[in-house]
Amino acid sequence: MALIKERTRLLNRSKTQSLAVLKRQAKARLEQIKRQLTELEAALLDLARR
Repeated sequence: MALIKERTRLLNRSKTQSLAVLKRQAKARLEQIKRQLTELEAALLDLARR
């Protein structure tokens, strides 16, 4: 749940960011969150199949 909340916060914040460095950092963090959520989903599916 924390990853989803952080993703939502970053998406909302990105609408008002004006500094390029902050935009790059937010984009990088969003990509990292996406990878982590994908990994978590795969692990949960694996557990559910057992």
